[in-house]
Amino acid sequence: MGRRWLSLAVAGWLCFVATVLLPALPAALMVASFVLTCSALLALIVGLRCPHCRRGLTQVGLLAAFVPNQSAPQRQCPGCGTQLD
Repeated sequence: MGRRWLSLAVAGWLCFVATVLLPALPAALMVASFVLTCSALLALIVGLRCPHCRRGLTQVGLLAAFVPNQSAPQRQCPGCGTQLD
């Protein structure tokens, strides 16, 4: 599931860059591709799961995304203790 969201995020970002570089493309496409990219990245962060126990790791993903310098202490799953590095 993560690969699909990542693929959508990359496709949305490439479409956004294309609308910036090619001004002939409609502005609605720029807005839609930006929303697609942000939504896919948010889904990746919120949908992050431990590979071992499948527990949701939303707090780890949000911490790593919004406060990267504070994410170092959380290198393991809070549920099963699996190393996430």
